[in-house]
Amino acid sequence: MNKVEVLKLLSDFIAIQSVSADSKRQSETLKAVGFLKSKLIELGFDVKLMKKDNFPPLIIGTYHIDADRYQYGNKKTIGIYGHYDIQPEDPVNEWKTPPFKLTVRNGKMYGRGVADNKGHVIQNLTSIKRLIEVNKLKNNIVFILEGEEEVGSENFDEEIFWKGLGALNKIYSP
Repeated sequence: MNKVEVLKLLSDFIAIQSVSADSKRQSETLKAVGFLKSKLIELGFDVKLMKKDNFPPLIIGTYHIDADRYQYGNKKTIGIYGHYDIQPEDPVNEWKTPPFKLTVRNGKMYGRGVADNKGHVIQNLTSIKRLIEVNKLKNNIVFILEGEEEVGSENFDEEIFWKGLGALNKIYSP
C-alpha cells in the first residue's frame, strides 16, 4: 500500500462515528465491526465475532502462516489488541477540523480516533499486509479488537476474554 491508500483507509475508518457511549450510534459501531471484519478477511484472516447481549462484539481475527491451519509446529503467535470505539466529539465547537473527516495539516493528522485507537489499528493492519505481501511474516497473528474500551470495557470481562482465549488455545495447541 502506498501513502495515499493508507490515508484513504484511515479516512474511511475515521468517518465511522463508532462512539460507544452513545446508544444512538450503535449502528455506526456495528459499521466499524463490518469495516474491520472485511479488511481482516481481505488479508486472509479467519474472523470470529464474540457477542455478549446487546454490546459491541469482540473481533478475533487469526492469520495462520502455514498452509495447514491446524499444524503449527514451533510457530509462535503474536497477539495484537486494539479497539474500534471512540470518544464523543463534544464539545464540537472546540474542533478546528471536522471530527469525522481525516484532515492532514502541517504533517499532522486530525480526526476523532486518529490517536486513540483507529490510527493504530490501521497501522497494524497495513504493516501486517505488507509483511504478507513480501512473504516476511514468520509468526501467526491474532487480532483482538473490542468496541467498548472507551466506556470501561465492561463486557470485555473475564468471561468473554477467557472464552476467547480458550477458543484460541484449542486452535493453537500443537
